[in-house]
Amino acid sequence: MNPGMSTAASLAAPREPAWGAVFAMTLGVFGLVTAEFLPASLLTPMADSLGVTEGVAGQAVTATAAVALVTSLLIAAATRTIDRRRVLLAFSVLLVASNLAVAFAPNLTMLLTGRVVLGVALGGFWTMATATAMRLVPTAMVPRALSIIFSGVAVATIAAAPLGSYFGHLIGWRNVFLIAAGLGGLALLSQAATLPSMPPSGTTRLRTLIDVLRRPTVGLGMFATILVFTGHFAFFTYLRPFLEQVAGVGVNGLSAILLGYGVANFVGTSLAGRVLEHRLRPMLIAMPALMVVLGIALVALGRAPLLDAVLVALWGMAFGGVPVAWSTWVTRTVPDEAEERRRADRRGDPARDRDRRGGGRRRVRRERRGRRVRRRGGRAGRRGRDDRHGCAEARGSGVISGVVGGRPDRVGASGRPRMCVSRAAARAPRAPSSPGYTDRGRD
Repeated sequence: MNPGMSTAASLAAPREPAWGAVFAMTLGVFGLVTAEFLPASLLTPMADSLGVTEGVAGQAVTATAAVALVTSLLIAAATRTIDRRRVLLAFSVLLVASNLAVAFAPNLTMLLTGRVVLGVALGGFWTMATATAMRLVPTAMVPRALSIIFSGVAVATIAAAPLGSYFGHLIGWRNVFLIAAGLGGLALLSQAATLPSMPPSGTTRLRTLIDVLRRPTVGLGMFATILVFTGHFAFFTYLRPFLEQVAGVGVNGLSAILLGYGVANFVGTSLAGRVLEHRLRPMLIAMPALMVVLGIALVALGRAPLLDAVLVALWGMAFGGVPVAWSTWVTRTVPDEAEERRRADRRGDPARDRDRRGGGRRRVRRERRGRRVRRRGGRAGRRGRDDRHGCAEARGSGVISGVVGGRPDRVGASGRPRMCVSRAAARAPRAPSSPGYTDRGRD
């Protein structure tokens, strides 16, 4: 058997959907997002237990986000020769190990180590989730599979923070992370039982990342993405201390506000798909701008718990569309660099990408002008340009086509096609320029 053919066949979409594997991926997503959001709802008791300030304890979120960013950029190239099933199972193992390390952390160093491990799992799993879905179900069912997988994000966004805050008050924050470790273990077992073998494509290189970042607007867009997500997580991480110390919100009120944030975030994500289809660029600007306004309003007017609940919910709705918007922007900006289905003949063409994004109208105008020029060139006998008038240079062939076609009125006195002479010259009396012309004129 041809090895190239076997590899291509293994990368093709399956004939039968592996829905069990899809739901196992969903459980993995739920476990990852739950572990990611827990410190925001448990920051105060975590800081008290470890004997550090809330600002220092908040670095648990910073460490996770920073490592996840780096991992998402490098993991595809680093694991290009490893079966995707093994890679995904390794990420689930890291998820369990991270939660256990945090639950038993005796000091801040061990806690940050556990959160760094979570960052590796988070960045790697998100990088491969879409490409994995494309290999688990037939092509026509990919949207349905993705909606199922990412529903884990919606459920975790709604439930993780409020339930973490509530149960942290009842059973302690360490036991909450033990429960999260149990969720990760359940995801690991389900993935081990359902995920099929998925040989790698072996085509991803670090050079691919560099080439993509060098494309026009890609680097700037990625920098803007980092700023937006950094601002959001800085806001969300320290939301509990702010509400407790400034607004005087208790545990029950805090859980209710976080629940409102999660529901509003889900609504924002759901509405974003429809709006972004036709309003991508305005929404990329409007959503971060709205988040800035809401953050300033919360700081200025944050002593009223009811108003705080409204502002936090609006923030959640505004941020709900941000991941969808930037993901859509990426797919439109670099559509040729999907991890498993890359087309080498279309790689690295910034001109095509710019034309696709913003030059459609200009392209249509150019094509229309080209058609007009070709029609004019056809009348003259061949396509070209005149030195002064932008017309055909094939003067001799224009004379021949006028003579043979019996249309002497299309030839000017200078031997050029009439379309290439001025109006005054065209109206001037024509002198016979060749015997053939005189003969046909007399006929």
